[in-house]
Amino acid sequence: MRWFRWIPAQTGTSGLFRLVKQAQELYKLEVTTSQKSYKRFVIDFINSRQFHDDKDAWSRNEHQKNYKTVSDLLMNHEKAVRKYFDSAVFNEETISMLMVEFYSSDLPKKKSKYSHKVLSNTQTTNQNRTFSQKLNKESIVVIVELLNELNLFYEHLDADEVWIRYKEDRLSTVTCRHNTHLVLVLDRLASNKIIPPHWQSIISAKKLIISSGQKKHLDQHNMSSPLSRARSDNPTYASSALLATVDQYVRIIKEKKIK
Repeated sequence: MRWFRWIPAQTGTSGLFRLVKQAQELYKLEVTTSQKSYKRFVIDFINSRQFHDDKDAWSRNEHQKNYKTVSDLLMNHEKAVRKYFDSAVFNEETISMLMVEFYSSDLPKKKSKYSHKVLSNTQTTNQNRTFSQKLNKESIVVIVELLNELNLFYEHLDADEVWIRYKEDRLSTVTCRHNTHLVLVLDRLASNKIIPPHWQSIISAKKLIISSGQKKHLDQHNMSSPLSRARSDNPTYASSALLATVDQYVRIIKEKKIK
């Protein structure tokens, strides 16, 4: 007897990144060990990621968009895929660079007054800043209100202090109350393009959050694992209520940006 397993739609930028990460993991398992050819790996991966259990139109459209994007990437850009998939470090920043190369592949070529070497050096310097997404004060204030309302940290956050420290790139370390709730909230913010899609790597690199259970800094494994489990399991009442609150704050932030 086959037990039912909920398969969530891969939505937003975070969903796109998850599909790429899943492809890389399968590539390392099957292609680099010569179990399958690259072509067979691509066919099997694409065929195993097409369907999901979400029924609403937005989730279906978002998943289809991300699914088609990754399918195009794997089928038509093997050279770039191999270059990044075979790299020693494969994290969200690596995925960002791969997707930038992928999206720019069919753009009109532009002449630049800077040499490739200069651009490469500029991109390598201070990687955390290069891939950061700057938020305005109004967005920071609303995000802080959200985090405080959900009681995600043992510390109560002061919006003005967070804003000052954020501008100066010296955010204080805080202690998480519930890792799974935290990553669900941040994933939802990222899928709505409120925070950078590579928020996990930023938190890990800057050692911004102490784990709720192990009392050590959260790394990408401590964030990606509970997020993956939460997405695979049937949504609980607590997680549904949590995300409903996040959606309310997302609307507030987007309304403020429009004004």
